[in-house]
Amino acid sequence: MPDFLWLRLGGEGVNAEGNCADGPALIVHHADRLWAYCPKGEALAGWGRSYGDTLVAGLGAGDPDGDGFPEVLIQTRSSQVAFLGRDGYPAPGWPRAGTHEELRTASPALAFDVDGDGRSEVVTLNGSGMLVALRADGRTPVGWPLATGAGAAGAAVVTDMNHDGYLDLVAPDRDTMLYAYTMPVGTGNAVATSWTMLGGDPGRTSSLPASRTPSPVAASAGPLVGGTLIAFPNPARRSPVSFSYSLSEDAQVEFRILDTSGHEVAAFSRRGQRSENRETWDPGTLPAGLYMAHLRFAGAHGSQVSILPVGLLR
Repeated sequence: MPDFLWLRLGGEGVNAEGNCADGPALIVHHADRLWAYCPKGEALAGWGRSYGDTLVAGLGAGDPDGDGFPEVLIQTRSSQVAFLGRDGYPAPGWPRAGTHEELRTASPALAFDVDGDGRSEVVTLNGSGMLVALRADGRTPVGWPLATGAGAAGAAVVTDMNHDGYLDLVAPDRDTMLYAYTMPVGTGNAVATSWTMLGGDPGRTSSLPASRTPSPVAASAGPLVGGTLIAFPNPARRSPVSFSYSLSEDAQVEFRILDTSGHEVAAFSRRGQRSENRETWDPGTLPAGLYMAHLRFAGAHGSQVSILPVGLLR
């Protein structure tokens, strides 16, 4: 059965950028795909691709990378976990495996601050009975994972059970037992602790309200954020190459692919948005070898040029 999520992909506050000018986007999930639509029915570009496995019902929302834009949280039936940016792509290096055991899960992902750093982690329960917390860089916080029991099913929930001002994580095992863990984090940061149960709240509204939506910083000169430009897989063997990068402001991005003699073999341009972006180049039948990708980023406050070597294998 399909399920839904409403959120403002452009964030909240004076620096918000709406992918939809007329309200929150509607994320639609069915089987292994997600689609994104504006309130008037306009489809957002980049969404609709397969993620390679059936997604668990019950999408989540949070800002694990701290960029001020909310991401969509997913877990697949085989315990692959990811968060998706405004372009519908997982962050580079994601999905990540919550377990390497072949035990199917039906538990949705949560987003809350597990260690008091002011930023949410992606927390999942998988079929191995492991409660896994992952930071945006893929690392696991100290003290994690936690455990319930192998074959665990159902959804975890975060609340303050004993009203002491600290978060408690409650999760089931495969039978009738419940496990509860106290977190060293208070209940006051609604943005960092944005998705605490299936459906996001007791009403199961599946929406991220303004009080739990992050606020992006103002657009600034760059426009390329240092250290964020990567190409993968690199070298690529009979597969397209993806370029991932983050921008500090909206920018026009021009791609020129050159061979070792300096001849241009491909060229295209894209409109990049503030936050994370990903573009894909298909080398087609180009011969194996080393190529140079010249990328020019032109924004309102300046421009930059970056060069990446890209290897092709046949």
